[in-house]
Amino acid sequence: MEGAERQASQSSQPSQVSSEQAKWKQMMDEGIARYMREHPDRFHRRVRRGIPPEFRWRVWKAAVRLDDAWPSVDYHSLCEKETQWTPSIVMDVTRTFPDVKAFDDVQQQRLKRVLNAYASCNPEIGYCQGMNYVAGLLLLVSHNEEESFFVFTQLMEHEDFGLAGFYVGKLPLLRRYLRACESLVADTLPELREHFIKQSVQPAVYLHQWFLTLFINCFPISMVMILWDVIMCEGLPVILRIAVSILQVLKDSLLSMEFEDIIKFFKMMKTYHDEDGELGAVKIGQLLMKHTEHVHIPDDTLQCPWRSFSMKIVVGHHSSLPASHGWRSHR
Repeated sequence: MEGAERQASQSSQPSQVSSEQAKWKQMMDEGIARYMREHPDRFHRRVRRGIPPEFRWRVWKAAVRLDDAWPSVDYHSLCEKETQWTPSIVMDVTRTFPDVKAFDDVQQQRLKRVLNAYASCNPEIGYCQGMNYVAGLLLLVSHNEEESFFVFTQLMEHEDFGLAGFYVGKLPLLRRYLRACESLVADTLPELREHFIKQSVQPAVYLHQWFLTLFINCFPISMVMILWDVIMCEGLPVILRIAVSILQVLKDSLLSMEFEDIIKFFKMMKTYHDEDGELGAVKIGQLLMKHTEHVHIPDDTLQCPWRSFSMKIVVGHHSSLPASHGWRSHR
């Protein structure tokens, strides 16, 4: 019976995939930016099931409205400039996606140039570990070096994201998100929080890496793509709902473990690649994204002066990226 059910499920899968792709093709043909504006609820429901790979980059660019105001900086001159961060960048690019065959020597050189260009045009931020995974993922999806740089810049500096706050100075935005997530775990998962305290499992054990790389270096790449579809289309605060959802889903397993097993478990999550099973990495990502719909984030959770600081970066260093060049806001 179980085998028959699995066979039936597998036989229905192609039609489901075709149906989903047909919906996305229709959305793209209508104009994805227009569709996002006119049908936001339907758009976000579909995003949470994952964007088909052939449309993903076009949707991500539309989400950041890159085509509406192409920045005027000269990428090609910036990417070749040597900076004080270039040695660190060179060292880190070889460590980025070592298990992803598509991220070959050519991609590593592209990543070096993208990170070099950003450090050159914004020395106040420069370069910090974690940025390499964000820029690297954009390259994997886009296959376009210059577009990846401009989307990366938007992620780092636009007020609706301000990802630079995860990496600048004393990491103000990262610390804000860590505190917010700890508070949410205390409210929604008190039993798990007490278990972690008892086992001396600090939030830094998992949250630092989750947030610094926006989950990229923590889960299978196919699952990361599903998570990132939602992050790109809904904005940075959704990572709090994702983090809480992961812990809620894993709660029972984590409660049964002691310190060493918990640490090992978090590290092993990246190696899960059961793509052909009923609980493949893509399916897990889709289930997690559906679960996030039920995680409530209080409106005042992330109230802080970071937004005004982020705006100073945008206006002060990139007058070609004005504040009015907006990301879609889904608050």
